[in-house]
Amino acid sequence: MESGILIARLPGTKQDAKTLGFVAHLDTVDVGLSGDIKPQLLRYEGEPLILNDALNIVISEATHPELAKYRDQDIFFTDGTSVLGADNKAAISVMMTLARELKETGKAHGDIYFAFVPDEEIGLRGAKVLPLERFPVDHCYTIDCCERGEVIYETFNAGGATLTVDGITAHPMSAKNVLVNPNLVAADFISMLNDMGKPEQTAGREGYFWVTDMSGNQNRASVSVAIRDFDQESYNQRKAYLETWVPSSKPNIRKPD
Repeated sequence: MESGILIARLPGTKQDAKTLGFVAHLDTVDVGLSGDIKPQLLRYEGEPLILNDALNIVISEATHPELAKYRDQDIFFTDGTSVLGADNKAAISVMMTLARELKETGKAHGDIYFAFVPDEEIGLRGAKVLPLERFPVDHCYTIDCCERGEVIYETFNAGGATLTVDGITAHPMSAKNVLVNPNLVAADFISMLNDMGKPEQTAGREGYFWVTDMSGNQNRASVSVAIRDFDQESYNQRKAYLETWVPSSKPNIRKPD
């Protein structure tokens, strides 16, 4: 155990076989009441499912079209008041099931290493400190979320930016040519990103800006944006565009004598 990382080795039973590695992250994203998860196993047969009768929370293909792929199957859901945390609990279950299957069936295999790392949700910090000298594999696979049978062999460049707007307050009766509403400036900023790709409008290797958080009042507004792009040059252009919103210099304010 190093830096919150757990590595386990399943000794091989086949000589000269490749050494494989599997990695999963132990954390789950912290959204809302994520610590109070109420999982439930429901049979999905195509009709809307009631996740929470008291709060009238319903899930259906109208709002989640991906459900159509899993008709006539049992699916784990929450009660609609928190994330399920399947990312990445599901991957951990897959890896442990694989280890049990190999031990119980006696199927031939080479050495297999399993690594469990933290902090995937905050910049892959757990993966960055994985001691590779203790993980000597020929091929490695990260088991994460996504759908059954999907294999991802390429990932995007990722970054983030936060725009903070300081407004100028004034009483509405004397606000003309004085008041600067930071919320409206933030809204203008968001609208400037609309034609530059959004997650709900892109696919494949298309890059995008994703407005993830916003807050504001009459004094200050803040907008957080995630930057995603497979192409390095395009990714750098996206960062450069956001930097154009940063004042090149502070105003020259003369102090009183």
